[in-house]
Amino acid sequence: MTVADPAIRAAAWELRLATSATAEGVEWHGRSMEPFFREGDGVGIKPVAWDDIAVGDIITYRLEDKFPTYRVVKKRPHKLILAADHWPGRIFRVWPEDVVGRAESRLRDGRRIDRRSPEWRLTARRVQLRNLARTALHRARRRAGDVRRRGEAARALRTTGLSEIPDSLQIGISNPCNLACRMCPYLEVHDSDRGLMTLETFERFVPILPYLGNVHLSGFGETLLNKNILAFVDRIREVNPKITIAVTNNGTLLREPIARGLIEHGVDRIIVSLDGATAETVESIRLGVNFAEVIENVRRLAEIKRELGRTKPVIRFNYMVGYGTYRELPELVRLAKRVGVGELRLLEMQPATEADTVDNLLNNLERDGGESLREAVKLADHYAIHVELPTTNEGRCLHPQTPHISADGEVFPCCYLAYDRTLFSQGREVKLPSMSFGNAQSEDFFRIWDREEYRAFRRQNRDGQFSEACKACYETRIPTSRRLAERF
Repeated sequence: MTVADPAIRAAAWELRLATSATAEGVEWHGRSMEPFFREGDGVGIKPVAWDDIAVGDIITYRLEDKFPTYRVVKKRPHKLILAADHWPGRIFRVWPEDVVGRAESRLRDGRRIDRRSPEWRLTARRVQLRNLARTALHRARRRAGDVRRRGEAARALRTTGLSEIPDSLQIGISNPCNLACRMCPYLEVHDSDRGLMTLETFERFVPILPYLGNVHLSGFGETLLNKNILAFVDRIREVNPKITIAVTNNGTLLREPIARGLIEHGVDRIIVSLDGATAETVESIRLGVNFAEVIENVRRLAEIKRELGRTKPVIRFNYMVGYGTYRELPELVRLAKRVGVGELRLLEMQPATEADTVDNLLNNLERDGGESLREAVKLADHYAIHVELPTTNEGRCLHPQTPHISADGEVFPCCYLAYDRTLFSQGREVKLPSMSFGNAQSEDFFRIWDREEYRAFRRQNRDGQFSEACKACYETRIPTSRRLAERF
């Protein structure tokens, strides 16, 4: 596979014009590739065919009006993984259509070396060995973590007498909401009498918390409407100091007092749902929202975090793709950088009708070949913002490992089956009936979780033996996951 020569020549010429030209090609600026490239070095960059690129090469690619240049640490059939010699841990993803050229020579203090010289090759080899060592260390730490978690799980099983431990818990503490989002399947629930979770109901789930690694406070409505939220956070932290606590909200109520409280009480991740990067788009989807106020709330949250000298919470945008939001992905990354957001998670819209599928993520990827998403990912790498793309396990579903708890204590296998809803899948509308395995207000959560019917349901989903409702949900999500895996 090669990149068209005219396009490469144009890009290379553009590069020379955009930087300080030297006899060697372009003048190097910055510290990203020290000590191999230093400020003021002359770097010769020439067009390169995709098939000729190898691990260890130094590649220049186009990012808006910039031309980052890093070393190849991995090569996939459809993309490169680059890294900067001077910035351990940072990676940059690049696709064939973005490659401008390859560094072929360096001029420093009147001395020139080229890519075939022993010095150049030795440096490339040293960097490769260093990266291999880092990869081996990362894998060793991951294996050690897996061993530790298995040990903790075994101890938890012995202590609780359960057959297995939930992966985590998603606790919906609020049904009411102050918005009416176009894609929300829970609008009727917002007016239901199931209301806000009480401290008494929350206490029914406390016994399982010491054995979990994560807990997520969310809801079918707006989480911050529940005034007990800081009390919930304190109770979680009291029984399990090491647990990771996440809170999802729509950003409208994330004003200074509660923002400061969430930080000071030790929340690890604050997730703000934001569908669009402009006021026009967001306010047409999240009906009732004031885009400017939400963005100011997020900016102030990040500012308070800096003032307090905290590394936590990580601030994340949850971003639903649909109704025109796909085209704003690059602008979303720029917005995240401006206001201090460190993570972006893209969500697939769960379609209720055929019309919902027209502008979904999969169809947008097909329409523009993934260009907008590719640009967003490159920008995110540049700004050190983590992007999480939708992923569906092939032939299995692990959602039931993370039970969803409603505000009144009902235990559901996932949020998709917590209320009756309609899903458009495989060219037809499928009814997804709610599926509760019990209510913790009237019986012990351990008993609900270990009930044979629930255990069987989890086994079936792990093995891909889906019910009609679960199969429809899986078949809706898996094509997008496959498409993303092919290119991203």
